[in-house]
Amino acid sequence: SKTVESTSVEQLPQKNEDFPLTAVPSSSRKSIWSLAPILIGFTLYSGTLFAGGLVGTNFRFFPDLVGLIVLGNLILGLYAGGLGYIAAKTGLSTVLMARCSFGEFGSRWVDFILGFTQVGWYAWGSALIADLLIKLAGVPMSLNWLLIIVATYLFCITAYIGYQAMDWVSRLAVPAMIILMIWSLSLAWQDIGGYTQLQAINPAAEMGIGEALTVIIGTFVSGGTQVTNWSRFASSPKAGFWATFLAFFLANGFLIDLLQKSNKKEINRSVRRKTMTYKKVKHLRDREFKRLCGVRKETFAQMVKLVEENEAQKTKIVRPSKLTLENQVLMTLEY
Repeated sequence: SKTVESTSVEQLPQKNEDFPLTAVPSSSRKSIWSLAPILIGFTLYSGTLFAGGLVGTNFRFFPDLVGLIVLGNLILGLYAGGLGYIAAKTGLSTVLMARCSFGEFGSRWVDFILGFTQVGWYAWGSALIADLLIKLAGVPMSLNWLLIIVATYLFCITAYIGYQAMDWVSRLAVPAMIILMIWSLSLAWQDIGGYTQLQAINPAAEMGIGEALTVIIGTFVSGGTQVTNWSRFASSPKAGFWATFLAFFLANGFLIDLLQKSNKKEINRSVRRKTMTYKKVKHLRDREFKRLCGVRKETFAQMVKLVEENEAQKTKIVRPSKLTLENQVLMTLEY
């Protein structure tokens, strides 16, 4: 009876703290419908948006960018899903799995590396919230430090309470985020003019395929490693795998694609700034040409003709320009 009493006393705080030092018992396991919203909310991370904007400006939408997004998030999803399967089967947290895999000494390095990345990740999110409040709500810049502290402690609340708090927050936040993303995607689609206009943009591919995959996978691979802290609550290893895989492959991929489309104005500026020469735009259809250059082809030709006539009337000998008349007019239109 003494053993039973001590065991029940030990398990009570363990249960209240989401079993940080033991495996999650079967009585506390959750269904895939409870786990999936938490993992989807986990992948809806602001850093992924910036990754999409960074990669999206360097590749044509289809098939280049779509292929990279699918491949990168497939690799990330399989990696995170595999860890989710193991976590659900063992019921152990990331720290305990590291202890079993690398031993007491080796797990300290794992804890340090993962902890270090999470500090940066957490700091990014807190600083971003403060920056958005300053820019959108008109909060004085002098209060930036206070906003960061407030955001930091607000983010701690759900983590402190545990799985139950994250479950309820995800049930409210994830549907709202999905609606917001679909709305943003539709606005971006209308702004760019549909699929034809999206394909018409031909940005400079300064980023290599390997570098792009590194950005897509590396932006959230630390989160994929830490996801075991929640996937261990899955009712079965299969549920742990599929909930994790779908969250990282679909939700994370959709987030990258969302900002890639929402960032088309920046892509257009990048195209103009880096690659827009007459040689590269003269083959475009009139509508696409006007979208990039601001005038129709016929108007552009008249402008070039006027410049040509003006050049012919010059009597003073000057150093000839390295730019063609067409490129000179294009440069003028950019301003």
